[in-house]
Amino acid sequence: MSNASLIVSVVAVVFSGIAVVISCVVAYVHIKNRDESRRARDFNTMLRILEEVDNETARKDRQFIYALSRDKSKDWSNIPKIIEAIGNERVQSIERTINKLDNICFFLDKGYSWGEEPPKWIWETIIEIWERLGPFIEYFRTQPGRQSGYAVYFERFTQKAKN
Repeated sequence: MSNASLIVSVVAVVFSGIAVVISCVVAYVHIKNRDESRRARDFNTMLRILEEVDNETARKDRQFIYALSRDKSKDWSNIPKIIEAIGNERVQSIERTINKLDNICFFLDKGYSWGEEPPKWIWETIIEIWERLGPFIEYFRTQPGRQSGYAVYFERFTQKAKN
């Protein structure tokens, strides 16, 4: 083997080693950026969830739902009668709340927001609201034009929270 061949072989080995090191550095940076992007995405999702449940309309909707669910004069076995009595605007409040909670539960179900389990207050709130809205959800699911999967993430997350 000539000196020129030996030099070319050594240079090729050195460049291969450098390429491996560079590839490892690039992979490390990519993984680190991916983890930081995931944390940023989760943080932004968490902010969005908090904005969804803490705006003025959402608070008023929940206040109405809490007051309605405490009303012992209502016949809770007859949801259509309750819906008729409260009016369209109040029904929209109920549906808005259900849809927001279903969206939030979708994010939680897909693993957004927390690396671990959601905080205990999330579980407790979901269960309490489900108990108040469950009869409406069951009724809405039976209505023409509604999908049987209406509020399915809300229901799934509630079941998970109860276990």
